[in-house]
Amino acid sequence: MSTRTCKTCHEVIYGRSDKIYCSDYCRVKSFNQLKAGDNQRLIRRINASLIKNYKILRELKTKGYVELSERELNVAGFQFDYFTSLSEDKDSKRLLCYNLGLEIVGKELFRIVELCEEESGLIPKRLR
Repeated sequence: MSTRTCKTCHEVIYGRSDKIYCSDYCRVKSFNQLKAGDNQRLIRRINASLIKNYKILRELKTKGYVELSERELNVAGFQFDYFTSLSEDKDSKRLLCYNLGLEIVGKELFRIVELCEEESGLIPKRLR
């Protein structure tokens, strides 16, 4: 009789002859991987870029930088394609990455801004 192995973790399977997985954990993990497919990798990559942008803004703000050129942000590794929201009013335009963002000051010149919880939408409007 040949030894059967789990489709997910490749451990030896004991029990019924028609079992494909060694445990419920492996069965669910296999289903989730099949369901997620390439979308999961895309979501992880986007989230990693958002977090990287946030960390860059936080670090620059901590170091005391207020206004930066587009070139300086690019050198720091900031990716302008990834931000969580775009805030626009009649006076300014902001690229937000969670509660930190870049306010467009001039052509290729940005100011680092930090929004309080109410401004960033972290508190639902009905609770304000």
